[in-house]
Amino acid sequence: MLLLRAFALLFLLLLPCATARDLVLTDGTILKNIRLREKTDSGIRVQHEAGLTFIDYLRLPEPERSLWGYEVAKYRQPRQGTISQTEATPSPTPALPESPRERPYRTQCLATTKKGTRCLRTAGPGQTHCYQHR
Repeated sequence: MLLLRAFALLFLLLLPCATARDLVLTDGTILKNIRLREKTDSGIRVQHEAGLTFIDYLRLPEPERSLWGYEVAKYRQPRQGTISQTEATPSPTPALPESPRERPYRTQCLATTKKGTRCLRTAGPGQTHCYQHR
């Protein structure tokens, strides 16, 4: 009997996390098939079709706020510089030095394997290829 209650409680706790649905934010952004990943005092982090996004509680429509755990007493403004947009958008990559010898850090090997995929090993400092593809 105790085991049955434990399973029922576990099911009820995991049910909201298992369902995927769309969410429309106050600025008109539509996030499709969202799944809750984390709750904080300032918002929620959800995974959706386009990636992972942190949403400030104030960007949620009024009826949705309490559903996702918004409490006025616990709410904290996100710190300046907190990402509130989609984190899946690629950030611009810094330009690499012209010469491979100027690179003091390790990079991924530039070689292509027999299967046609890129080699997963790292090249040594100042190198463009791993030990096997030099």
